[in-house]
Amino acid sequence: MNLRIVLLGLAGCALTSKSPPLDIHYYAPQTSEVVPKSEPKEIKIRLGRVFSGSHLRTRIAYRASPIEIEFYETRRWTEPPEAFVRRALERALIGRGVLVTGGKALKLDVEVLGFEEVRSPQVARVSLRYMLIDDRVVVASGVVEVERPATQGFASFVTALGAAIDEACARLVEEVL
Repeated sequence: MNLRIVLLGLAGCALTSKSPPLDIHYYAPQTSEVVPKSEPKEIKIRLGRVFSGSHLRTRIAYRASPIEIEFYETRRWTEPPEAFVRRALERALIGRGVLVTGGKALKLDVEVLGFEEVRSPQVARVSLRYMLIDDRVVVASGVVEVERPATQGFASFVTALGAAIDEACARLVEEVL
């Protein structure tokens, strides 16, 4: 009987004590706002779905090993990764003069596979899988992965990730064209 009272007393202490609130930090990788100029191509592309796996949302991911992904407890992206990638893809397609919003065009679907910090050595990694579709036929597909070094802490990682997004999208558009 006394043991029950002691256990209830201990449980009560854990339930009534307050822990300090989490101090959440939000980050937005800066990508280029400049649209590179080039000659328009005959090919026309409509940007279709840009999406990511359910593990890539606003919590910032990192890899401590090649087979394990973890998330920062108090660090978040200001938007889901696919929003950053979509804007960079639009700029890359506009810069090449191939982006259209309607009419007859090839459709480009992109899945964000990786959007993370890799530790030891610290790098920012962006990995994109794409499919270029003509009506119902896949005419091109592949994966583009870019890693950029980030050696000066977390701010350096966020900056490197912005550059990796731009480079991955530019390479993806080059492969598609």
